[in-house]
Amino acid sequence: MRIKYSVTALITLAVFFCGADIYGQQADPGKDATDVKKGDNSALSPLELLKRGRAAFQKNDFMAAELAFGQFFSDYGENPEAEEALRIHRPFFALSKVGVKNYAEALPLIEEALKDRKLKARLADELGFWRPICLMQAGQLVAAQEGFGEYWSNEKHEVFKRYEALLLFAGLYLMQDFDKAAANFLKDQIPKMRKRAPEAAGRAVVLRLHALIKAGEDDQALHFVQAESSKIKNISQMVSFQLLALQLGVDFLEQKQYRKSIICLQRVWPKAKLLKYQQDRLIELRLREHKLSQQQGRQAVLFQIKAIIRRVEREVGQLEQMENFDSGLRLRLAMAFQSQER
Repeated sequence: MRIKYSVTALITLAVFFCGADIYGQQADPGKDATDVKKGDNSALSPLELLKRGRAAFQKNDFMAAELAFGQFFSDYGENPEAEEALRIHRPFFALSKVGVKNYAEALPLIEEALKDRKLKARLADELGFWRPICLMQAGQLVAAQEGFGEYWSNEKHEVFKRYEALLLFAGLYLMQDFDKAAANFLKDQIPKMRKRAPEAAGRAVVLRLHALIKAGEDDQALHFVQAESSKIKNISQMVSFQLLALQLGVDFLEQKQYRKSIICLQRVWPKAKLLKYQQDRLIELRLREHKLSQQQGRQAVLFQIKAIIRRVEREVGQLEQMENFDSGLRLRLAMAFQSQER
């Protein structure tokens, strides 16, 4: 049977944690931060529950944090004397749910936490980024796109996450089959991104090329491939860019537009060069992921880096399985040149 603690204990608890900020801090190496998974939460006092949740959160152990915070919110969520403690820890409970990919339950907690006028700026930044991600996971694409747009438009937000929000905003155009809108939006944004966020600009290039091909704007896609082929050193998803250029070249070949086909196909790298480049970028991304995983309060950035790594790994795997990539490329080029000479 769950022990209920006195109102006095809850008041003491609220005062104890009032103004406390664990976001961005390293885990306390003391007793309360060690072995946070052990023990039965149901036997803990409210103060012990929050200590356990906070220690787990600081160690990025979101499963343990969610369990401890969840027990506290379940037991004391309706108690007015716990209001301050609930307010302070609601953002951490929400982010713990995000950490275990429980986006549906995280969303209402995030929305409630964002109403708090006392919310710390860093927490507001993190929660503001996760809110549209949770909406997107719930299939609320229009609301999610609006959320990413709002996040991007606020220059007070962290630069990396602002550009991630911009890319997700554009990606949601594609998810809703507004391909031309995505291409046009990115056309305006890419030049502005190159100086402040070159890696994000590289991914925006891939996204725009995909949008142009998907929209049937082959001639625009051709001009874009020509323009970007000399600027591709910052593209983390090089395999995607090259395969899209190859696809466009094959499409032109089938349409008997041989000169355009040659322009695209000549810009596709040999398989060995492409794999070497992409594997080097993967090493860089994994090092960045490792550094971020050692830092507390970097969930959103880490989430995006992991997503990039998964996409790149998938693309590398697909390319490795294309045994006849180089010979197929040479054959199509030869066919285009021969047909052009007739």
